[in-house]
Amino acid sequence: MKKFWDKYKVLIIVIVLLAAFVGLSFLLEGENLNNETSSLEPSVSEWVNDSLEEKYTIAVIAQTKCGYCEMYKPVVESVQSKYEDLNIYWFHTDKLSNADYSTLSGTYDISDTFKGTPYTMLTYHGVLIDYISGYVDEDTLVQFLIDNGVINE
Repeated sequence: MKKFWDKYKVLIIVIVLLAAFVGLSFLLEGENLNNETSSLEPSVSEWVNDSLEEKYTIAVIAQTKCGYCEMYKPVVESVQSKYEDLNIYWFHTDKLSNADYSTLSGTYDISDTFKGTPYTMLTYHGVLIDYISGYVDEDTLVQFLIDNGVINE
């Protein structure tokens, strides 16, 4: 047995290390090591609960591989940093479970207005007030919020 160990110990150590790295990668598959997850990405149930309260709630429906969504995210983050009282939720549909996607798309009837991502919807006390379909710049988003009485300028 000692001869076997002496002959193959390097190979065995390499195999054990490789197995450890593969196992670790599966454990961390759902984790984001680059901290790319924004504070705008809470759970769908949190959004539903907030959208039913007597306050304005904004949800952005996006996809990770949508170029316009990725251009829009800094716009939304900038507006949220300037108006800290805003309740903004950012959802990547391709990162949601089937149940969460059904909840997100079925809580408000957006079937007639949803044409693609990004899609920004404004709700108040359980009612869909207004929406933006597609990318808009920061000035347009702020004007949308002013026009709907969410912020005062």
